[in-house]
Amino acid sequence: MECRITTLAENTAGAPQILGEWGFSALMKADGMTVLMDTGRGHAITHNAELLGVDLTKTDAIVLSHAHADHTGGLQPALERIRRDVPVIGAPEVLDEKYSTWGTTTPRYIGIPYQKAELESLGARFNLSNEPIRLSKNLMTTGEVSMVTVP
Repeated sequence: MECRITTLAENTAGAPQILGEWGFSALMKADGMTVLMDTGRGHAITHNAELLGVDLTKTDAIVLSHAHADHTGGLQPALERIRRDVPVIGAPEVLDEKYSTWGTTTPRYIGIPYQKAELESLGARFNLSNEPIRLSKNLMTTGEVSMVTVP
């Protein structure tokens, strides 16, 4: 099996004109499928995809690893670029509100910055499950990875 992974967004920029941002996004190609893994924080993925010659309209599925804005913030720009219905795969809580008090006593919103209906109007077809989902012969999600906090 051949697999090609192109990083579209992360915390650094390794080439001229490529945008770095707090977050992550990668495009994976395997088994004749194109899967967008996370969408970064904003417009960096669409900007960088264009510079790298990556055609986001060929995306077969979007997988969201978790609900934080630095992994879901580019979902709207990605859907606007894809311009058709596409499965968006993640855990059910990917659409839940998320807050953090890290470094402050005032909770600040860190969750997905869009409403479900807004994303569905752009073509998102949510497939939310805690169980692994097989995307192709050699690609699948892990399903929920439980977080254990040790005192």
